[in-house]
Amino acid sequence: MTTPDTNPYSHIDQLKSRVIIPTVADIICSEIPPTSQELCLLEVGPGDGSSTDLLLQLVKERGLGVKHIRFVETNSGMYRELSLYWAKGYFGETGIEIMEPLLSVLGDDLPMYENSFNVANIQMVLHQMSNPDLRSLLFARILMALENRGIAVITELHPSYLDYLLKEETGKFKLNETGSAGIYYSSSGVGQDVEILTLQDLVVMGLETGFKLKKVKNHDLTPAVDVKTRYQQLKENDIPMVYSMVFEKEEDRFLSYSEGCVTQCKRRGSFIDITFEDCSTRAVPFNSDLPLQVGDVAVILQVKDPGNLNAVITNLWTYTTGQENLTKRFMSVARIINEA
Repeated sequence: MTTPDTNPYSHIDQLKSRVIIPTVADIICSEIPPTSQELCLLEVGPGDGSSTDLLLQLVKERGLGVKHIRFVETNSGMYRELSLYWAKGYFGETGIEIMEPLLSVLGDDLPMYENSFNVANIQMVLHQMSNPDLRSLLFARILMALENRGIAVITELHPSYLDYLLKEETGKFKLNETGSAGIYYSSSGVGQDVEILTLQDLVVMGLETGFKLKKVKNHDLTPAVDVKTRYQQLKENDIPMVYSMVFEKEEDRFLSYSEGCVTQCKRRGSFIDITFEDCSTRAVPFNSDLPLQVGDVAVILQVKDPGNLNAVITNLWTYTTGQENLTKRFMSVARIINEA
């Protein structure tokens, strides 16, 4: 850990400090909603916080003021590091309002911050989530936390880079039996599970949860080619290593959002009425495979179908509570498209 009298950025990976974080800063400053005078940032998966601290400094250097920031960390170990970094007052030096770090596997508390942020930064997080429905649930909750026309910046390893490693550096990345994920080995030899996320996967996830795609940008490795031979080779062969996708919350597509513990499910013709413990009720189209029972937590997001604004996409996530391993408490998801 760093201390206040040392450089808080000295331990940041040079690929991040030279390429990824400056690129994300450029994207935020160019794509932030035009009505925004200051940055209200939702930072998902900030690690120990030093990368976010550098990001805030860079956006301020580019002329964008910073109003407030909320951290959501999905890893308990990193959350402890982040809390220590936050407690040392580094972020306070930027003169912004800092909300206490939040530990949340599924982003459970994000809906309470409805319309509170104009930018969400999700950097190198989604490939660590093996369940695609968990990813989409997190994205839906991020949608609720963003203001209308707010943007979500997703930064991930490019599939072309992982394909390059499979062919050229077989010891760096190894596929599992399914072929949709593998183990990525760091320079120190430590392995990390990585899901292979295609650009199409993320686009579909965004569209189904009420976003529209604004931009896809591959990160230019030029500033880091002297760091590793691999970066030089990727640059020379025009193989992208990291990319960012920018999604915008579409105001005219959002219809409704409900979340809570289910107290009653009642069939009504072609619909099911779901009643929550606060006595509110939401009707969703009936589906014989609908995995829902009393006592479950249900999250319902309804948005207009981008391909047919007269149709409604109903996203319904359900999971049980009380299990120790939150990453495995997820049950299932149902997506239903019906004419409005």
